[in-house]
Amino acid sequence: MACTTCHRFTTWRRRPPRSRLVMDRAAAALVLAAALAAAAPARALTLAEIEGDLGLSSQERARLERGQVLSRTVPNSNERELAVALAVKIDLPPAELAKQLLGGLAQRQNPDVLGRGVISTGALSEFSGVKLANAAAAQAYLSAKPGGALNLSAAEIAAFQELARQPGTSADPRKAVEGLIRQQLQARYQSYTAKGLAGIAPYARASGEARPAEDLLAATRASKFFAKYTPKMLQLLTDYPKGRPSDFDERQQWALYNANGARAIVLQQLFALPDGDAWSVAARQYYVSTSYNAEQNLMLFVPADEGGTVAVMLSRVSTEQVAGLGGSMKRSIGSKMMADTLSGIAARVRQATGKK
Repeated sequence: MACTTCHRFTTWRRRPPRSRLVMDRAAAALVLAAALAAAAPARALTLAEIEGDLGLSSQERARLERGQVLSRTVPNSNERELAVALAVKIDLPPAELAKQLLGGLAQRQNPDVLGRGVISTGALSEFSGVKLANAAAAQAYLSAKPGGALNLSAAEIAAFQELARQPGTSADPRKAVEGLIRQQLQARYQSYTAKGLAGIAPYARASGEARPAEDLLAATRASKFFAKYTPKMLQLLTDYPKGRPSDFDERQQWALYNANGARAIVLQQLFALPDGDAWSVAARQYYVSTSYNAEQNLMLFVPADEGGTVAVMLSRVSTEQVAGLGGSMKRSIGSKMMADTLSGIAARVRQATGKK
């Protein structure tokens, strides 16, 4: 599954049939806001328990048992957020599914993933695969300003403005810009892994700032279903890098995505945590260069009575494009498009792991 992973852990993604407001993800979950009554943490959640706890109809339960992907939009935590939930049955045990997702399973099923690389030590050389699409993209960085299409901090914008003034830049602007981008990605990675949400630099806007850290925290706090079933994961998302348990498996990576026709450069964190026979997995995109601001995907994998895994996933994407005037309609349309995108990724993940 995803993301996204989801994406926007990664994330489950597929190319939508038409332009989308945001997206690139990889993963989501069938969660109903009304399905948050108190219950003991799950260890072997059955389809019957899903029906009772999430309010699935008998028809939906039958579809899930047949391998169909269920999707719904869910309440957003603020006016900048799109939120979608999915559920699907996968023919792998929870531990193996979590392992494969950490290894890039969902990204391999996503045609919008243009490239990716593992960050293990944070050395600058690990970002060498980050490349711009063309010379025009380099010029966009050299002329960046607050409120433009690029998500950059005030200090990052100033660094590109200084680069534009240097005589040597004109000889090969694309090479010069890519070099500075890699340095800034390295700095953002180092800041996040050292300070967590507090280390995420805001994006400069024409008026004020956009703060992806606040949106990621809001997404975490709004995930009530996961607070009930995987409280350790939510605490980890809130407190990271503090409180990492010994059985915590973490991956850091950069990725290039096709986001609504633009090449988005993303820094993302994937991690998994066992909980008895169940596993919880998270994918957090804590830096996105354009198109949307941040993304967080949460997944719960529990053994199905008939074998395999019931995967419950929730994806939340932060974008200013759905805020303000007409925001309610924008969020409604955007969430439906997002659900369609993620459902396609989920179906391909299911196919890639076994049952067709």
